[in-house]
Amino acid sequence: GPTLWNVFFHDVAFAAAGVDTIEAMFADDLSLYKSYPVSISNNDIQSDMLRAKQKVHKWGVRNRVTFDAAKKYKVVAHPAEGEGDDFKLLGCLIDVHLRMDHAIESVLARARPKIQALLRTKRIYSIYDLVMQYKTHAWSILEYQNGTIMHAAPSALAKLDDMQRSFARQNQLTEGVAFLYYNFAPPSLRRDIGILDFIHKRVLGRCHTAIQRLLPCIAFFFST
Repeated sequence: GPTLWNVFFHDVAFAAAGVDTIEAMFADDLSLYKSYPVSISNNDIQSDMLRAKQKVHKWGVRNRVTFDAAKKYKVVAHPAEGEGDDFKLLGCLIDVHLRMDHAIESVLARARPKIQALLRTKRIYSIYDLVMQYKTHAWSILEYQNGTIMHAAPSALAKLDDMQRSFARQNQLTEGVAFLYYNFAPPSLRRDIGILDFIHKRVLGRCHTAIQRLLPCIAFFFST
């Protein structure tokens, strides 16, 4: 069963562990992260990652485990010195330069056909029903990657707001009326609220332990 497989596969984290290496596992997916000084060349970084990859493959040989070649990748993520192809992490598309413009374009490409299909039904549905359909079919696509695209350039993020604003305008709705009467907040506002809620849950400790390690919380006490 899945539980036995996860316990068995968990041993690979020990084989992959290295100096200053962070191991993250989700089901049978293993990710290794490591920070390097900017002075180290990408060739040296790639060589270090290759050694870690070889250790994992040796573990696989010993335990008769094969790895899916389509899911294996090595990247150097850096705004200026990034190297490698775009990759997916838990379904989120990430580029090595961390600009997230490719991720935003992929979201738009998935959402636009659904929105166009909704607009073609304007004659048979009320505005309220159309807005509800948008929330159901578009927001789930638009907001899945909110945590990864939040740091993207404002000009790139504005495309998400423009798409929703266009939908509202084609239904004779101003942004203010859509917000006040249909609870149809702009994506930028919903993204900010969602991230604040995420931080709030981290402070309360109501999140995954991996998030707690990634975002250590320091408590401050004030006395008067």
